[in-house]
Amino acid sequence: LIIQSPYDAGTVAQSLDQIMSYAAENGINTVFMDVHDAKGSALYTSDYMPTSEFMLDEKGKNSGGDIVYEAVRAAKKQNIQVYAVINTTYIAESLGIASEDHPAVYDSSLSYEDGNGALRWNTSKKDSMSTLTNIARELCYNYGISGLVLNDDGTDPQTMAKVFSAIDQAVDELGTGKKIGVYTQITPQGLESGNNALNAFSEEGYAPDFLLADLQGTTVSGDYTQLLNDVSAATEGRCDLITVHNMNLISADSGADGKLYADPYEPAYQIYENRGHSIRGTAIEGYSALRSSKYYLMDLMNSLYDSNYDICPYELTVEPGFGSTLQSDTFTTSSAKYFISVISDPDQPLYLNDSEVTRTTKNGLYGQLVSLSYGENEFVFTQGDESVTITITRPEPTSTGDSTISRITQTSMYPSAISAARVGEELTISCVAPSGSTVYASVLGQQVQLKQAVATAKNGIAATYTADLIFDAPIDSNEVKNMGNVTYTLVYGGTTTTYTSSGELYAVGENAQLIMQVTDYMSGVTVDDSSENAGNFLTTLIEGSQDYVDLSKSSTSHFYLQSGGAIRKETVTLLEGKDLSIDTTIGTTDTVKVDKGDEFVIPGAAGTLWHANFADNKLVLDLYNIEDGALPTADGSKFTLASTMTSDGIVQLTVTPKDGVTFWGYDVTYDGEDLVLYCKQKPQISASSDKPLEGLSIVIDPGHGGYDPGSLGAAYGYGPTEDEINMAYAVATEQILEGLGADVTLTLYPNQLDDQEEKLVLFDRMKIAKEADADVFISMHHNSVDATADANNVTGLEVYYFTDHSEALAADIAASISASTGRTNRGDFQSYYVVTKMTYCPAVLTEIGYIVNPAEYEDLIQPETIFRTAASFTKSILDVLS
Repeated sequence: LIIQSPYDAGTVAQSLDQIMSYAAENGINTVFMDVHDAKGSALYTSDYMPTSEFMLDEKGKNSGGDIVYEAVRAAKKQNIQVYAVINTTYIAESLGIASEDHPAVYDSSLSYEDGNGALRWNTSKKDSMSTLTNIARELCYNYGISGLVLNDDGTDPQTMAKVFSAIDQAVDELGTGKKIGVYTQITPQGLESGNNALNAFSEEGYAPDFLLADLQGTTVSGDYTQLLNDVSAATEGRCDLITVHNMNLISADSGADGKLYADPYEPAYQIYENRGHSIRGTAIEGYSALRSSKYYLMDLMNSLYDSNYDICPYELTVEPGFGSTLQSDTFTTSSAKYFISVISDPDQPLYLNDSEVTRTTKNGLYGQLVSLSYGENEFVFTQGDESVTITITRPEPTSTGDSTISRITQTSMYPSAISAARVGEELTISCVAPSGSTVYASVLGQQVQLKQAVATAKNGIAATYTADLIFDAPIDSNEVKNMGNVTYTLVYGGTTTTYTSSGELYAVGENAQLIMQVTDYMSGVTVDDSSENAGNFLTTLIEGSQDYVDLSKSSTSHFYLQSGGAIRKETVTLLEGKDLSIDTTIGTTDTVKVDKGDEFVIPGAAGTLWHANFADNKLVLDLYNIEDGALPTADGSKFTLASTMTSDGIVQLTVTPKDGVTFWGYDVTYDGEDLVLYCKQKPQISASSDKPLEGLSIVIDPGHGGYDPGSLGAAYGYGPTEDEINMAYAVATEQILEGLGADVTLTLYPNQLDDQEEKLVLFDRMKIAKEADADVFISMHHNSVDATADANNVTGLEVYYFTDHSEALAADIAASISASTGRTNRGDFQSYYVVTKMTYCPAVLTEIGYIVNPAEYEDLIQPETIFRTAASFTKSILDVLS
């Protein structure tokens, strides 16, 4: 840890104790400390330099404090080494700032002002060199430091070599065994020109014990890696290399403030990069910025210091080889274009139909969108003595106007899904059958002949058959009853065949009310049954929710509800019986305090349908079909519930948080006869500095898995498919979050499912999240594009959310991953993916990148990319909690 003074004398001991305790808690074993202040005065008791004002009292007398002594004392308690940092030529920013008692000020021959106005030692003067060596001697002799660090301050190599030689000799003569290191800033330009401390050592033939190298102004996505390679090679076998990472370069607003590190985890990426080199250690500069980081950077960097820490614990590799990466090398398509792909030896040229192609990947993956002629198309890839042929047949187009059928189409038979009709009203039944055939239907034991709606040019062409009848079901007027399936009989071509409708038909008595009940884990209510409104939801209902069906509106796929909107038929059942009613009488509301908020229990309201509006730190919940009872009111520990009855008979609940509480989410469940409304407060960052996410439940959903691989990817047969890549990102993110104290649950773990027989359905993923009482839910996927598109041209990430309170997390994730990986941010979008329909926490689905694009696929499976992305997910979670 590199620390800079000043500290005032009254608090120096306490401040240094805090710094050393923090260092020890985070595995830091060495502190490099400036021993002169901005005026060039000593932060220790010196025979040669003026005493720093930070060690003086109001009268200018030494207060008895000695900052270097206090630092060594505080460090010793924590078993931490201290090195004193001495500026080799730099004294102060200007002559006017330097202490007037400084020897180089009252004897101006000992100093000079450089081109920037800074005051520097004139090392050509013997007295200047004598003072510098005396400073080194008294520090090494009088204080229990481990050694010195000489800051080259941009000094030219020749002067640096001269000063280093003199101080090295002076310290060596003491016989204390103190080590001497050099702090230097190295830029790509400086390294190339030779104007750096490394060059000084090369010319003079000696080197310090260690080099503190600040690879100034570089990032891992820029020049850092190459500069690290060069510096590592230059120091190998000569001195230990310690890289410097400056926390003060981290931007507070993604680079808008002009600071170099737009990504707050840039120092961690640099430390990860160090792991592949012979680095003795890392030095962190900027204690205050590090300590105040809301991203808890020290915790992540600590993990990287551990050589056993695997940033990508779920390994992804592409096996070398030569061959097609398509699912099949021979197939038929009606498309005019198709994207074909292969894997090859990247060190040998690759040819397609005798023409060499250019690959942009390092692992030999290659893809190209090819045009297809009618008939058989052959594409031959060759490399050396090997070849692979992809054969694609594109059939000539045929007229569909004369195509014929010989049976009744299953999905055309009424009812194709569960349906209902009122007794005594006209009912239309229909199906699609071969024209020229005879079709009968058996309804309520009565056989009815259907008529062909439109004549056709010849028999056998698909035609619609219909019949109208009065639905005279033998039930009571107050009854609803399942009358079963409708049976159809087809007489065609001398053959008689019987068919049964997919759906069952319910009879509704003249005075009866039809009630639907949700049977799926959840089901959305849209404004109508049209495909264009498939994502326009009024509410999302849970299993057991009930409402009256509006039979005045008909749909083959949906039931229209009395409360408004339409619900898919396959997600519900219809209740049978007499005098059915769901009009509810509710009791007095109870309140239960839970760990993360309050539960409001409304007796008698189980099954009640609701519409919710959650916005502006408030929840409004409309309850339908409430007939009577006490209007719910309750005062919880975190939330207050009030209610009113609207003019149209809806009970409207309003939940507001108490002072200092932020609404994070809500959930509605049924418990026996009761409705339970769970209101959750926003999670708080833990006061524990090393476990800031302690108590937070985060659920990560690795998409696909088992016999569902998702997208096959650009290296199918040789490399991981989407489900494996999703898992790698999930496990890496889990590891970082757990390191910060979070309770992380994966909906799916490595090797949990049988690849041939098992799959985790979407609702099961949601149940896992609910059981974990998730505070954040992230589903991880990777994108694909249709094979008729050029996959080389699709790149970037997308993030999807459903609830409005998930938008901030979605936008932050998209921006963070894009900033850390350089991948195009295609945006965050409101959609209706099932796993994002959680109301009790922000929930998003991420498409991290396009694995059908060979170049993007190659990048996505790199450990560094996975680590960066996992860190970005972590950053975004911390952002939305801050």
